[in-house]
Amino acid sequence: MSRLTLQSYRPENAERFLTLFNQSYHSPISLDRFNLVESLRVPDAPFARLLAFDAQRLVGAATLQHGAGNLPGWFNVHVIVDRERRGEGVARTLLEALGPFLDSARPVGVEGRVLDADPTSRAWAERRGLHVASHSFASVLPLEAFSFERFAAQVTRVEREGVRFVPLHSWLEHHAAQDLHALVSAVMQDEPTAAHRAQEPFEHFERGVIRNPFTSRVASFVAMRADRPVGFTLVRSPRQDGTMMIWGTGVARDERGSGLSAALKALSARAARNEGGTCMQTDNDARNAAMLRVNERLGFVPTVGVWRMRTSS
Repeated sequence: MSRLTLQSYRPENAERFLTLFNQSYHSPISLDRFNLVESLRVPDAPFARLLAFDAQRLVGAATLQHGAGNLPGWFNVHVIVDRERRGEGVARTLLEALGPFLDSARPVGVEGRVLDADPTSRAWAERRGLHVASHSFASVLPLEAFSFERFAAQVTRVEREGVRFVPLHSWLEHHAAQDLHALVSAVMQDEPTAAHRAQEPFEHFERGVIRNPFTSRVASFVAMRADRPVGFTLVRSPRQDGTMMIWGTGVARDERGSGLSAALKALSARAARNEGGTCMQTDNDARNAAMLRVNERLGFVPTVGVWRMRTSS
């Protein structure tokens, strides 16, 4: 391996970093969306990102940060190496250079994600003390083939039982975003990974979802029973390839089993197609059997999976 030059990340590196980043991500993102994600970092939280160059070519990057969803003292680590340069010690060089930052941050533990189609990276992480904590996978719904008519009767039945489905843009005109955040927070506590995740502060939810310019206010819905929100599906607007990412879908505990999730997603899929989406993508923990059944009924097809790995606390 030729001698590497390490540099701290700077905003002018964004385009080259994103090209490398998209090699490791199952759904590539655009520069404007990446910049928005960067702006949502927790203020004043520890953060370090190093880039590895061979001459002028970016061949690797390592990011260590405390995110909004991390428990106190926990950090996310994300190491990327250009496909053509793997196995040459680039990742080891980057992590060794992050050592002083780790020493000063004194983390309780670190966690990261590895594509399940990349056993080499999983083995690399395990040799460094990380173990598999959970498995999730993406599923895709081709909107051209989706038939809302198959679910129209179910939507009507739920509505007759006293539930209203309101597009997000209309809902926000008459309700406080804090009410939706409270429901989202309660639902997330029942997620399989809840024990390892922190509650998302309202300020971060507001910036990342409610005021996010890439949140679709047409394909996102809130389910209401009287004046109480009891379900939601929140969706991102179409990417350049027409993919619309589902940020999250959930139903209040006392309303589950009534068909609300399927009705919400069916309404969202119809609206997403009208908004110009070509497919919808969702990510689910492999242990979330109820939502996986809903997705299968709707026509979602499982694709790439991800191992969530962490050190022992």
